[in-house]
Amino acid sequence: MLPWRERGNLGMHHGAGSAEFKWRHLIEAVEEFGQGFTVFDRDLNLILCNNRFLEMLDFPPSLVHPGTVFADFMRYNAIRGEYGPGEVEELVAERVEKARNFTAHCFERERPDGTVIEVRGTPLPGGGFVTTYTEITDRKRAERMLIHAKDKAEEMARVKANFLATMSHEIRTPMNGVLGMLHLLTGSPLTHEQRDHLETAQSSARALLAIINDILDFSKLEAGQMTLEATRFDLCRLMEEMVALLRGAAADKGLTLQSRIAGNVPRHISGDPTRLRQVLTNLMGNAVKFTEKGGVAVSVGAEPDAPAPTRLRFEVTDTGIGIEPTAAPALFSEFVQADSSITRRFGGTGLGLSICKRLVEMMGGEIGFDSMPGEGTTFHFTMPLTAVAEARAADAPEGDASDLPPLSVLLAEDNPVNQKLTTTLLGRWGQRVTLAHNGAEAIAALARQPFDVVLMDVHMPGMDGLEATRRIRAMPGPVAGIPIIAMTADVLDGDAALCLEAGMDDYVAKPVEPARLLAALRAAVRR
Repeated sequence: MLPWRERGNLGMHHGAGSAEFKWRHLIEAVEEFGQGFTVFDRDLNLILCNNRFLEMLDFPPSLVHPGTVFADFMRYNAIRGEYGPGEVEELVAERVEKARNFTAHCFERERPDGTVIEVRGTPLPGGGFVTTYTEITDRKRAERMLIHAKDKAEEMARVKANFLATMSHEIRTPMNGVLGMLHLLTGSPLTHEQRDHLETAQSSARALLAIINDILDFSKLEAGQMTLEATRFDLCRLMEEMVALLRGAAADKGLTLQSRIAGNVPRHISGDPTRLRQVLTNLMGNAVKFTEKGGVAVSVGAEPDAPAPTRLRFEVTDTGIGIEPTAAPALFSEFVQADSSITRRFGGTGLGLSICKRLVEMMGGEIGFDSMPGEGTTFHFTMPLTAVAEARAADAPEGDASDLPPLSVLLAEDNPVNQKLTTTLLGRWGQRVTLAHNGAEAIAALARQPFDVVLMDVHMPGMDGLEATRRIRAMPGPVAGIPIIAMTADVLDGDAALCLEAGMDDYVAKPVEPARLLAALRAAVRR
């Protein structure tokens, strides 16, 4: 019991026993609150408070007596420095004035010992107010931890974005050389066997580039924003490329590798060849990896009587170790291997099948498997793919530059492989090329002689392509309007916008597709 309670009931006259009984019940109920509780009348006299209030704000019980007023609590706090520096009575008067004009409020107060109190006040109809005090130290600590975790996650996201931007440039720059040189080889005299090897190498390089693009676009995958393309492709050729890609690995293990396409399957279809190739590569690669003797067969057939679009069924069958029934339910889950010994024996992360499942379902299909332990497994998936007509023989071949007039091209590029690739490609198209190794050399070359177009790498030592473009646009005379085409390995969201904001006219990502560069040059000529 608080001392003032023993001396009488503040704010009430002694009356009937029933009134005193109710008052004592009220006191007992208030004392059971988990919160601090106070009631002050219109003259700021204390009517009621509980022990929890005194404990939370570290007030001595002796402070509560029949004459306690609001200012007594404020003065006690001011003396012990809870309100900061200042003259005590001025600090008290400021708070008493606010209490006289009391309105509903809720605020948080952190005490010197680090505890945090949530204060909620409500005015009473006849004057005065009721205030509750709730200790929220743990909640605020949790909130601060969440805010810290959020800030850390955002910082990690920024670090990841910077890492991806750097890796984009560092990986795609050599890939530009690989794909570019392979493309140049296609114009050389080759035997049938050499050309077949070259086409397989190109297919492998494109598959690697597709994986790189997926890694660099990982944020979209996490956000469920991966988009599928619908483009015309040769299914027979894609299947041949898949078999050619894995034939060496199968031969090293003494396995047969066969493919079969049913007669009712259209050769040319519309869909996403990159994602289909990704699924087939994973399933066929697993089949070869988990098979020690026998062989692997991949087949595709059209489901009979299926309405358009054609629903194709792909099957990858092996004579390998098979899958135990107990492992089947979780096989398509992330980071799952059928057996813990598989990782030690064959390697891998256990992500492949979960990715296949997501891709197949995104493409409107279904995936499953049939297996017999020790005898082999057949993975099968179906997906809707639309048959399209074959390309007309009169269509212009990719890379045909016969309609492009001779141009004087300034190439600003610091990478020797990309210099050689681009100058060779432009030379085959009948263009005259002048080389600059950085932005400063490009500006100097433009000041010496006229050019028809500038191919500008973005990342170069010294002055980069963005700054060089801004300075070219500020030059006097017609040179300021020369077409500038960005050539860069940066392909993340916003990179193209940076180039256009700097004053560039077009954007060609590395690895450079000859057809895309040719289209950019045609557009520059038409300006």
